[in-house]
Amino acid sequence: MIYEVEEEIINFTPQGNFTENRVVKVPRRGVTGGCSSFTHPSVKDFERIREINDDEATIVIKKVRRQIRDDEHVCVEEKVLNYVSIGDMKFGYVGSPLEVKISLDFLKSIRFNVLEERVWNLGRVYGILDPEASAHVFHNLVEFLKGDQPRIRLGEKILSDEISVYDNPLNNYLLGFSVFDDEGYPTKRKEIIADGTVSSYLGTSFTKKVEPGNARGFIPKPDYFNLEVSNGSWNVKEMIEDTKGDWILISGVKRSEIVKNSIRLFPRTVIFKGKGVVVREIAIPLQELLTIDAVSKDGRSVMVDENHGAYTPYVRLKVRPIIY
Repeated sequence: MIYEVEEEIINFTPQGNFTENRVVKVPRRGVTGGCSSFTHPSVKDFERIREINDDEATIVIKKVRRQIRDDEHVCVEEKVLNYVSIGDMKFGYVGSPLEVKISLDFLKSIRFNVLEERVWNLGRVYGILDPEASAHVFHNLVEFLKGDQPRIRLGEKILSDEISVYDNPLNNYLLGFSVFDDEGYPTKRKEIIADGTVSSYLGTSFTKKVEPGNARGFIPKPDYFNLEVSNGSWNVKEMIEDTKGDWILISGVKRSEIVKNSIRLFPRTVIFKGKGVVVREIAIPLQELLTIDAVSKDGRSVMVDENHGAYTPYVRLKVRPIIY
């Protein structure tokens, strides 16, 4: 079996524009898993791209062709991925590159320009996380739910009852959109956490007792494509007004990581008592995920990284700001 990825890439930067092409082909064991071919409607617009000029933004547009074949079967998927970044703010989507300006305007509309003050009295407080920050929390949580080395037991309670988490590769707007995984198995929407309880793992053809369909990478490992988190019943104003004591609003994330059993967010902006404050990290031990007690009724699409998208709401939970 052969797996092949071709990328035709157009880069627009404040310093100038350039194009590049990449092709990677690797052999695989096994046979294709019953996949079907698909061409995203965005592909027809790729040849219609015009010059995009912006003094602040870097824009990358990729036409991607994935192919997997064995002696009897060939599957091809074609799509266009669009990435827009302004400083450390990023957004990406699958779709027509002619709509990139919408994403550019969106990033500019949510940009915070606040002066940051240093405070020293922030202990364990309630944090209200915007959709980008909450997406990074769930992104890191899913690292514990991979079928090759799961670190949380099936049936274990890890979130509040009102939260369910899905991997949905078939959301054809989010960056992880794929109709088949990197072993050729058809993808589908999969519930990972049901009503706060771990219900399934992410699997490949090599993970025991776990359904395949989540293989990603040239050396295929279990991974999600697009996270979807169920909405709640709150609006953001209600969440703020209902919060007792000190609280912070976390808007955007520069990056995130796992440190032992704690999720660490490196926030873009933190608001405390109406002012921007200096916070290096936000620590969220896994047990604190059970303190989530409010989820917004509205969410939005988020770029987690170049390979993962998410649709997530605002959430409120206990967090531990790290000031220095």
